[in-house]
Amino acid sequence: MNNAATPAREVRINLFGGFRQFHDQPAISIEIERSATVATLRGRIAELFEDDANARALLKASAFATDRRVLGEDEGIPADEELALLPPVCGG
Repeated sequence: MNNAATPAREVRINLFGGFRQFHDQPAISIEIERSATVATLRGRIAELFEDDANARALLKASAFATDRRVLGEDEGIPADEELALLPPVCGG
């Protein structure tokens, strides 16, 4: 439930790599409280994939980033920035 102390806002998350097979759009938008952390956002996205264990496993192993840096789980969501959901990669 939202109240004046913690109003909600919409966050756009761009999807890359393996996430594109689980969602038909290149990005998702989720409404979260302004005080939400990356961990909170991860939980909200997991709800979208509640019927897909593979998508949830990929989400668990992935990182959230702005266009400048990777965000830690306990960090707040930066205002007015799109985020990227970056799956793990390998290669050489």
